Amino acid sequence: MALFAILGVIAGILGFLPLLGSLHLTKKVTTTSNLSHAGALLLGVLLSFLILAGALILCVAVARDMLLPFALGEVLTLSCAAIAYGIYKLVRK
Repeated sequence: MALFAILGVIAGILGFLPLLGSLHLTKKVTTTSNLSHAGALLLGVLLSFLILAGALILCVAVARDMLLPFALGEVLTLSCAAIAYGIYKLVRK
């Protein structure tokens, strides 16, 4: 059970990385660029969703009875990473 919770934490961190990358990508967007701020952020959300949903589907296929600890680890890690990043950016300014 603890193994699947740890795997969920890893999947949550991997699901946060596209969001982090899209935030850094928005800094490089110019006003004449085809890739707008919203487009970059939506791309990050899409990639994050695909990673998280794919990990959940894989967990269901491998061990359906361990889905709850995996999903809780995944969701809590993603939420905590986003909150920690927001607080870091707020304090850093």
